[in-house]
Amino acid sequence: MPLTIAVVNLLAGLLLLTVGGTLIANVPAPRRWVLVAFVVVDAGLISSSLFLLPFALQLGGS
Repeated sequence: MPLTIAVVNLLAGLLLLTVGGTLIANVPAPRRWVLVAFVVVDAGLISSSLFLLPFALQLGGS
């Protein structure tokens, strides 16, 4: 279960990075708070999953 949570967080962060980055890049002048919120949420998802991944792998992935 912990491995699933770590992998889902990583995939969600990468998906958000791809889709959100594309959407923000296509907006002529995005608001500053939108950029900050995007970076904070994406960094939180990816860093938490990368932090949890070694612990999840030590538990045997179950």
